[in-house]
Amino acid sequence: MSGTETATSGASATSGYVHPEVLVETSWVAEHLNDPSIRLIEADEDVLLYEVGHAPGAVKLDWHVDVQDPLARDFVDQQDFEKLMSRWGISNDTTIVLYGDKNNWYAAYSFWLFTMFGHQNLKIMNGGRQKWEAEGRAFTKDIPQFALLPIMLIQGMNPFVPTAMMC
Repeated sequence: MSGTETATSGASATSGYVHPEVLVETSWVAEHLNDPSIRLIEADEDVLLYEVGHAPGAVKLDWHVDVQDPLARDFVDQQDFEKLMSRWGISNDTTIVLYGDKNNWYAAYSFWLFTMFGHQNLKIMNGGRQKWEAEGRAFTKDIPQFALLPIMLIQGMNPFVPTAMMC
C-alpha cells in the first residue's frame, strides 16, 4: 500500500468502527517509520512511559505540559499549538499517527484535540503501545530532532468534528 490508507483486511476493516479509515495497523506504522511525511506521536496517560522506550521516530506528547495552558485551566491557544507542531516538524501536510498506553485512551483524546485545532491528517495506531510491544516491535530511547516547519491550521476544518463542537 502507498499513502495512509487503512488495510482492507484485518480487525479495523471488519470491526464495525464508525471511521475505520482513521486506524492504521502496527505493520503499516513499522513500514513507514522513516517516511518524512508521517509523524508518530506517543500520547500516554502515564507520561513517564516515553522515556522507558517508544516507537522509533516518535515524539512525546506530555499532556501536563504540551497542551495545557500554564496559567489558565484550559488548553493552549491556537498559536501555542502551532508552535508545538512546528517544533515537532509537523506541517499542514504531515500525517500524524497517534498511539499510547491504556488502549489508546489519550491518543484518542489527542485525536479530538488536534481536530479542534484544525489538523486534518490524523490516524490512530490500532492497538496502541500495548500491541506494538506484544508484537515485539522496536523500541528506542532516542529522542528525534526535527527542523522547524511552518504550520497554520484552520480551526473547524476537520470532517470528524461536528461544527457545533467548535463553538
